Amino acid sequence: KTPYDLWPAELADIYYRTDMEVLDHPGGQSYESKVIDGKGETRDVVFRKDVFHNENGSVGGIIGAFFDVTERIRAEKALQENEERYRMLFDAESDAIILIDRETLKLLDANQAALDLYGYSREEMLVLHAVDLSCEPEATLEQVRVVDQFMHVPLRRHHKKDGSVFPA
Repeated sequence: KTPYDLWPAELADIYYRTDMEVLDHPGGQSYESKVIDGKGETRDVVFRKDVFHNENGSVGGIIGAFFDVTERIRAEKALQENEERYRMLFDAESDAIILIDRETLKLLDANQAALDLYGYSREEMLVLHAVDLSCEPEATLEQVRVVDQFMHVPLRRHHKKDGSVFPA
């Protein structure tokens, strides 16, 4: 069967062109496309195609497979939307929020309120460690404890980039 026997004309045109490219340039091709399944629903797929050879070594045709990646693409899109929503809420929060790696104490992220409070740019802030903000780094380290994956730090004194001190 040809692609025109299996698919709507607009998709068959694409598949036919790629089949001709595979025949002209053996070595395999992968590309993403869409197919319509038996229920009439459009599915995202990855095609992989290459030529196969007859026993005498001549090209016998094209062999191919496709993999349905619809759910993966939906999950990636949902993840991206959640990340965008998280970023919007994180940056819009008026309280200073700093995310800290609990193993290394490296600052992982800071919202705009934290950047404004401490006076650092995001780039400057993200090379610091939690104790770099403390006026009493040793005392802070002694009193930090992790409970239920949250780091608890008692009231301490922090310093801003300009050197001014405030309770945190």
